Amino acid sequence: MSNANYHIIGGGLAGLSAAFYLCNKGMGKRTYIYEASAHLGGRCYSFYDKNFDKNLDNGTHMIMSCNKNLLNMLKKCGGADGLEHIKPAVFPFLDIAENYGWLLQPSNGPLPLFLFNKNKTIPQTTAKDYIIDAINIIKEEKNCTLSETLKGSKLINNLWKPFCESALNISPEQASTKIFANIMKKAFALGGLSSRPIFVKHDLSTDIINPIENYLHNYGVNIIKNSPVRDIKIEQSEIKSFKAKDAKIDIAKNDKIISTLPAWSVNKSFPDINAPSEYKSIINAHFLVSLDTKLAGGNSFLGLINGTAHWIFVKNNVVSTTISNADELLKYSDEELATMIWKDVCKARGRVAAFMPEYKIVREKRATINVSPTQQEIRENISNPYKNMHLAGDWINIELPSCMEGAILSGFNAAKNALS
Repeated sequence: MSNANYHIIGGGLAGLSAAFYLCNKGMGKRTYIYEASAHLGGRCYSFYDKNFDKNLDNGTHMIMSCNKNLLNMLKKCGGADGLEHIKPAVFPFLDIAENYGWLLQPSNGPLPLFLFNKNKTIPQTTAKDYIIDAINIIKEEKNCTLSETLKGSKLINNLWKPFCESALNISPEQASTKIFANIMKKAFALGGLSSRPIFVKHDLSTDIINPIENYLHNYGVNIIKNSPVRDIKIEQSEIKSFKAKDAKIDIAKNDKIISTLPAWSVNKSFPDINAPSEYKSIINAHFLVSLDTKLAGGNSFLGLINGTAHWIFVKNNVVSTTISNADELLKYSDEELATMIWKDVCKARGRVAAFMPEYKIVREKRATINVSPTQQEIRENISNPYKNMHLAGDWINIELPSCMEGAILSGFNAAKNALS
């Protein structure tokens, strides 16, 4: 509709990708983004910390080479040079309790030949262990949890639990096997070619959000920050108007709205939509060390087993950690969390626990939706009663958990539907 305006509520990755899609269909100047905060990107952003004297990421996001929608969008926006690809694909792990480590290194192709190489798999496991578990995950048809699917598995603690918590932000005892199977198939269908870890070279805002924002500006997209949408007027199953920055926005007959609000906000703003209502938290901790550092084995990132932290990432003189599925740790103070996590960091660096450096704790209480079988069923049955509005966000049922790729794909789909 060449005479329509497109109003995107929310400037996270779903909103940015919807605007990106509309730009590429010639609708840039007719596209409006209303973002409630002072920054774009949603949870994918960076902030300046005066004590560190540098930008810190709100949370460390591991991109993978299977995230084609994100990678292609960044390439078109001129942001591909801001990414560092880990080649070949390798995932180093360290068991904090037992003090031994291993590498998981998928083959560069669909044939999982690495399973027969003891140097590229978990100690004291066989190829049969992985193959049986993979078959059980893929063929699961019931609406059950991952731990139910993998009852008796030898790999649950050292393989499936860390990947489940990092990808779905939930424990195997709660996670939907169906969603876990979807993401494992995407990540490992081509072995190392689809599972290469990718990190930003600087920070999330510099390397991901800024290139996209500049691209949208160049195509004439109207981006209005510090502009929460409120006073939404609905008549006869259509959005008629709303307020943004104290200005009333009237919705014309052919205009379309794309809501990319998080699920909890949708439940408040649009009560006729039954969005998921349970969430899981993530805690990130950043430590400022005196010198550039490396982790055990000389790695720049490391998965931890039996530790407080789940993943550790090193960039120059900043050590960052991520704790997924972190609800039970929210009760601790920042100082208590930093003390627990720093012990893990010292072990991962092969050092005796030293004095506590400068640190920053970042808590996201509603980081992702809960992808339990019950909440997944809600995702699969979402209905949108509003004729001129389309839904996007990482909580939409796109067969993926709450993740960057899922948010972007939902934005593309919503924009495509709005145009049609």
